[in-house]
Amino acid sequence: MSISSPALPPVSPSLFSPERAAGTLALVLGVGSHAINGFVTTAVLPDIIRDLGGQDRAFWVFSSFEMMAILAGCLTGAAKVRFGARSPFLLASLLLAGGSVLAGLSTSLEGLIAGRALQGFGEGMIIALCYSLIPDLFPSNIAPRVFALLAGVWAVAAGDRKSVV
Repeated sequence: MSISSPALPPVSPSLFSPERAAGTLALVLGVGSHAINGFVTTAVLPDIIRDLGGQDRAFWVFSSFEMMAILAGCLTGAAKVRFGARSPFLLASLLLAGGSVLAGLSTSLEGLIAGRALQGFGEGMIIALCYSLIPDLFPSNIAPRVFALLAGVWAVAAGDRKSVV
């Protein structure tokens, strides 16, 4: 005598099926934000730094963002395990928005550096959360499609750089 399990409904392989569309969109927006931020700021920040008179310290405008993004990426995994993804994602969004406002309204190089540091921490959290959510949101047989989609997002952002420069 064999015992059969009840038939499970077929799982759609689509990244944009109703049960996956919100997660896919969140990942695309999160990775897209980071990618476009990197490419656009590379094009516009030299002029902003020149206007603020800080060419001798321009290194800090770029490196403060990168250092904080790396630090946030290292810390975000533990935060996700402890608090889930939602709270860190909201915090990251607030840090990114606050850093953007601070950098955008800054009239000094120091304010720009502080704003970029906040932006970097927020972006670092967002990108770490996006990639760490892939196994939580998608079955393993679909994960390669997610990575391909996100690689496409990076490519589109890089292509968009030509329109900014």
